[in-house]
Amino acid sequence: MVIFSKLRWRNLLSTGNTWTEINLNENQNTLVMGDNGSGKSTMLDAITFVLFGKPFRKINKPQLVNSLNDGDCMVEVEFTIGTKNYLVQRGIKPNIFTVTCNGNLIPSPAAAKDYQEILEGQILGFGYKSFCQVAILGSSTFIPFMQLPTGQRREIIEDLLDISIFGQMNDALKTRVTEHKNDVASIKSDIALKDQYIGLQSKTLASIRHSNDIESEDINVKTAGHNGAIVMWNDEREMLVNDIKVVSAQKSYIQLASNRKNLEKARTIQSKLEGKVAAYNKQIKFLHDKDDCPTCEQTIAESFKETASERKIDERNIHQGHLNDLIIKVSKIRDAIGIGEVAQEQLDEHNRSLTTVDAEINATQRLIDSLNDQLTKIGEQRDTKEIEDGIRDAQTELVDLEKEKEELATQAEVYKVVAGLLKDSGIKTLIVKQYLPIINRLANQYLAKLDFFVKFQLDENFDEKIMSRHRDDFSYASFSEGEKSRIDLALLLSWRAIARLKNSCSTNLLILDEVFDSSLDDGGLAEVTKILYNLGEDQSIWVISHKGDSIADKFKNTLRFEKVRGFSKIK
Repeated sequence: MVIFSKLRWRNLLSTGNTWTEINLNENQNTLVMGDNGSGKSTMLDAITFVLFGKPFRKINKPQLVNSLNDGDCMVEVEFTIGTKNYLVQRGIKPNIFTVTCNGNLIPSPAAAKDYQEILEGQILGFGYKSFCQVAILGSSTFIPFMQLPTGQRREIIEDLLDISIFGQMNDALKTRVTEHKNDVASIKSDIALKDQYIGLQSKTLASIRHSNDIESEDINVKTAGHNGAIVMWNDEREMLVNDIKVVSAQKSYIQLASNRKNLEKARTIQSKLEGKVAAYNKQIKFLHDKDDCPTCEQTIAESFKETASERKIDERNIHQGHLNDLIIKVSKIRDAIGIGEVAQEQLDEHNRSLTTVDAEINATQRLIDSLNDQLTKIGEQRDTKEIEDGIRDAQTELVDLEKEKEELATQAEVYKVVAGLLKDSGIKTLIVKQYLPIINRLANQYLAKLDFFVKFQLDENFDEKIMSRHRDDFSYASFSEGEKSRIDLALLLSWRAIARLKNSCSTNLLILDEVFDSSLDDGGLAEVTKILYNLGEDQSIWVISHKGDSIADKFKNTLRFEKVRGFSKIK
């Protein structure tokens, strides 16, 4: 149930830039009074504009803006659903539309239409027409239920009974049926194309199978010759590989690298030994040729010269012996290196020959590959495998398409059954049939309370049948305006009872606009007042009247609107 608690507005119609605020849930019933044009009915436009974005009376939305201030038109409404408190704000110049839940702004989609659908469909649970039928009665611009065409009557009752979803499902079904028809047409087209493809490919396959193989045979002969050449080259390659293995196994070749390193080391040692021998010879010559020391200028004793000379000669001879042995070793290393280098040259020659043979083999293999490529291309032109695969795949796809066609046929039967259930004479009619006795019973109960004793009945097509005492069938148009008002009020109260029962368009708010001023007599007025009091303390009933002084004593609360300097305000 939607519990409206507060409504306020400014710069709306004749209201100025100061907020006009009313507490919607403070009293069970409130009388709104004022002279004609004082702005007492502005709350109707305020509540429908803030909730649904449209005025209640038949004017364009821009006409809602106060013509003097020409801007900053704003309406706010607060209501509660369960534990959630909502605030809706809507304005013109500038355009404003926000919905807040428990203090948190509900994000707005890109389109204002989508935001409105969230408010009506996911929050309120009812639309403009249903709200007006359940919460408002009696305005000169309001069209009562009995004056609506059959289609709109159905729409309102379906909304109240919360079965409009079946209409939405029916619309979705129509979309699916259209898509289904397109799918069937597409499947039939695909099947025809597959049949045509299989026929054409089969003819092509028959033609290819009768083509000659002369070019393929010529390529096969050339390929066989090149394969023979490769066998010959491979034999020669095998011989070279064996020769390389033999040479590589020779000791002189294996030790070539180490011998070269040993030669370098021996040369280094030889150079050092030669240097030492030369140094000893220089020292021996000095002892033989000099008698005085060049450093201290003293005479060198002959005995010392003789002893030192002999010692140096002995040391030189030792080094000379090592040098002679090393020279012999170097000669042997050189001989071994020479033999290894000969083996290296043989190995290099064999490797060059092997490279040449490999090049010949590779070149011949490339020729064979080229011939095979040509053969493959010819095969692609004349070979049947690809075409056979294509035909086989097409046949498999054709089987799948036939299965899909059968499934679509089954789906069409399902859609046919569902369409029968969702049309107006289907599920909705069954539900309406269940509620029509309740609706008729409630309407007759309220008519009796209004001291209007007729038998009112709506049928499945929402056409009325009214039986009056001692008279034949009557239609709604047959009655006086006062009697029509009683029927309208009885239906409104019935709709409220049904809405509360279904929890569809249930609200605490009920606004009667000038109902007490027009066609109700004193008896009807007394009965209406009694019914309103018996609706329950959780209701918020607002009666708008410009003759309020005569009935003010029947209400717990009163509000009076007046115009001050051209602007409406609460007195």
